[in-house]
Amino acid sequence: MRRKLPTPVKLVVLLTLMPICGVVAVILVVFLLMGIGLWLEDNYELLSSGSKGTLIVAATFGVGALAPVLLLWRWLGDE
Repeated sequence: MRRKLPTPVKLVVLLTLMPICGVVAVILVVFLLMGIGLWLEDNYELLSSGSKGTLIVAATFGVGALAPVLLLWRWLGDE
């Protein structure tokens, strides 16, 4: 039997999951880019290339933070 949670509890859960998922996504992308940089013998140039690296990290965090919203869309509107 499913219990319906009040909206403030849902918001707290969502606002807790968003930054956690964003950070996890950034960590995964950083390791991926470091692996590609080592494979290409590029010495991390894919990530540490100034504004391009900052843009990659910011976009990854944004997409990772939106993942819980998209995954829990039906649960959020379940009232």
